[in-house]
Formats: sequence, C-alpha cells, structure tokens
Amino acid sequence: MTPVAIQQEYVTLRNSAGDAVALTGPIYLTEHDGLGLVRPRRFTRSGPQQHGQSLGAAYLQPRVVTLRLHYHMTSEPLLETHRGILQTILNDLNHQIYLDVTYPSGHVRRLDVYYYDGMPARRAATDLYYNADDVLQLIADDPVFYDPTPITEVWRLEVPAYYLLGGGLTIPWRIPFWIAPSTISETARIDYEGGWESYPVWAVTGPASRVRIHNLTTDEVIQFTDASFVEPGDIVTVDLRYGHKDVRNLVGESQIAFITDDSDIATWHLAPHAEAIDGRNVLRILASDCTEDTRISMTYYLRYFGS
Repeated sequence: MTPVAIQQEYVTLRNSAGDAVALTGPIYLTEHDGLGLVRPRRFTRSGPQQHGQSLGAAYLQPRVVTLRLHYHMTSEPLLETHRGILQTILNDLNHQIYLDVTYPSGHVRRLDVYYYDGMPARRAATDLYYNADDVLQLIADDPVFYDPTPITEVWRLEVPAYYLLGGGLTIPWRIPFWIAPSTISETARIDYEGGWESYPVWAVTGPASRVRIHNLTTDEVIQFTDASFVEPGDIVTVDLRYGHKDVRNLVGESQIAFITDDSDIATWHLAPHAEAIDGRNVLRILASDCTEDTRISMTYYLRYFGS
C-alpha cells in the first residue's frame, strides 16, 4: 500500500545550488512538528513588594522543525539513491537550506534552516523491502517564516515635463542654460501585509548625498552623514537584516562611515499590524545632489510568526 503524504501542505527542501526534494513521494512526509508558533524567551523583573512580575522584553527562540519521513521505493538501489539525494541537500552544514511550505491556496512560506539532528537510517529485520522510516530535525536560527518572493519599491528624481522640454530656470548668461531639480523628497505609504516585522535592504544608486530614510510610523531613521557622497554609477547597500546589518558599496567595501552614529541600523523595520495599524508604514525619503540616474530602492519580504 502506497503511503499518503500530508495533504494540507506540501513541504520541499532546497539548497543554494537549486537542488530540491519534494516530500510528496517517493519520500513522503507523514508527520511534522514545529511549523506553528514559537515559544518566546521572556525576560522579566520584579520590584520591591511587587506581586507577580513585569515583562522586560520577549524574543523568539530558535525554531526546531521535526519531519517524519517514509521512503516507499521499488528496489533497494532506488532507496539508496533517494537517501543520497536527500543527504546531499543537507550536507552543507555551514550554509542555509530552505524549507518551503506550499498551501492549497498557492501561498508559499519559507524558513531558512540548517541540519540539526536525525536521519540515523535505522532498519530492522522485520521492515518491508524497499521501505524505510526516518526522522529529520532542522533548526532555524531565525525562526520567522517569509514569502520567498521579494518586494521592491523604487524612488527616483521627479523631473517635471517642462524641464525635459527645455524649460527650467534660465540664467541670463552669455550661453543660456537651465537648472533642473536635484533633490529627492518623497513621502510614501507602504501597506505591509506580513504578520511579523521585516528588515529590508536599501540600495542607493549614485549620485546622491545626505540621504535620509525615516519611517514616520516607527520613528526610526537611517541618516547618511553630511560628508557622504554616493558616486555616479556606484551603489551603496544598507542591509538591515539580522545576521547582516552592513553597509557596502558596489565593490564590497564597507561604507558604514557613511551612516551617522545615531541611525537606527539595529532596529529599522517595516512594522506589521498591530504595531502599525493595518500595516501602514509612512516613509519619508530625502536625498540631495541627485540626477535622473539616481535611484533609492527598498527590497523586503513579507514575514510571518508561523507558517
């Protein structure tokens, strides 16, 4: 009798090389645990004569996911082959692999994981030929799921049409010329639909100076120093993701000196509901010394507390 995989959702394991194993046959996922909510780690304090306690802070613990597998093959060599394929997916211990959960609605939730424990390949003399059971455990240091499709917003210099048609500010010099606007000044509302805070990657394509990125909803700011200047053709990337928290240019050189000391590099995020009502984040984007080649972009993922 062919085993039945879990029907409510389909789980696929992928590595950075693009290899994938769908646990829907002939390796079947028959049971899983750890895809829901994660127990937080709570830090509390108690004052003199206080009854109970007060919450200081709460942070999610790493997530451990347990997958119970059944191999249903037609020969022992085939069983060996598929075990080897799965082991190859897991063998890069120092780099993330991806656990994708696909729901009947088509929504995909991804978790960045590492091999943690399991797959001892136990078998007994009474086991059926070509069949085997195993248990695999994966750990997600960042326990938050995300939609693997990135979202990118771009801001650029808005040059009015009359400038492009030769208008603008005319200077009564011997050779007339015109001056177009050189400042990006935009206010935008991002309706963030995720269920957990998202830490985006910002990219500033030069020329630009004195860049300021302010989330008015959370009152968090990324501010470039007055002396900073992103050269034409260069790109300065401000990566706010945990495990990264870095500022680099196009050739990989650190540009952390571009950022003021009071910038919120550690905490700048897009806030979900209920921190931001209905996920409405109002952003204020400022930059000077811009041209029509200047771009300021934000790339982020929708993130979720549970799958």
